[in-house]
Amino acid sequence: MRAAEFGLDMNGDTSSELAVFYFGADQGGSVEANITRWTGQLKKPDGSAADAKRGERSSHGIAISTVEAEGNYAGGMGMPGAPAPAAIPDAMLLGAIAKGPEGSVFFKLTGPRSNIEAARSAFDQLLESIEH
Repeated sequence: MRAAEFGLDMNGDTSSELAVFYFGADQGGSVEANITRWTGQLKKPDGSAADAKRGERSSHGIAISTVEAEGNYAGGMGMPGAPAPAAIPDAMLLGAIAKGPEGSVFFKLTGPRSNIEAARSAFDQLLESIEH
């Protein structure tokens, strides 16, 4: 399921990560289900659901759904056999689902908000590089 996982070292802080998922053609769930699950992992300080900013873009003819959310990150799913990621206060999520001809590819960047803001340009460049 997890095609790749990258840790980001942001001035010695290694709590940010980019996970890339590919499940195969017609697998992995809908865009809506994934965005709902991802944003559900973040909560506002008062415990309510984090607001999500959604968007659409394309790269080389591939449609990409995007999402951005901020809040306290409750972790997520770790690699099989590994502990779940630790909770992160004042976190941010940048997510993207590229709808390719052989199935969707899912990109999920999470970590402290300041780190993710600093990595935003690189994440955008990654999305711009997607092609068939």
